[in-house]
Amino acid sequence: MIKGENIFLRALETSDVDLIYSWENDPEIFSISGNREPLSKTILLKFISSITNLQDDGQLRLMICLNDKIPIGTVELFDYDSVNRRAGVGIMIANSDHRDCGYGTEALQLLLGFCKSLNLKQVYANVIEDNEKSMRLFSKFNFNKVGLKESWIMVNGVWKSEWLLQKILFNGKN
Repeated sequence: MIKGENIFLRALETSDVDLIYSWENDPEIFSISGNREPLSKTILLKFISSITNLQDDGQLRLMICLNDKIPIGTVELFDYDSVNRRAGVGIMIANSDHRDCGYGTEALQLLLGFCKSLNLKQVYANVIEDNEKSMRLFSKFNFNKVGLKESWIMVNGVWKSEWLLQKILFNGKN
């Protein structure tokens, strides 16, 4: 568990399957999650059960929970590369009632601290061009726009471009 002031991050549990099922199958979240089709509870249980560790799986998804233990979203590392010491980062606050409350900021801060403890040199994020809240969040942590993938994702029949954002966690040769 990674503890912050108002939230904590914890590993996924099989008991989370119903909640994750509702989040992963929410069409509003499809555009940020990359899902294009409904996911079954069976598939999600296999996913949760098959995760062993970041080194072997190349990914780590953590639940964002309020200090009263209520889950409100997820953060994740993906495309983990221990040789080149980098990973992709993603964040999702599921319910609009919990957005704009600082929980995403705190979750990303905790995740970036964890990335530093992994000795990662850099992290990156992919953000759809009109996702202003995510752009502001990553900007707070000095992620830089390093590329635009034009007409990259189709959302509700409309092509949208996606920004590639990068943050160098430390400069140096090591």
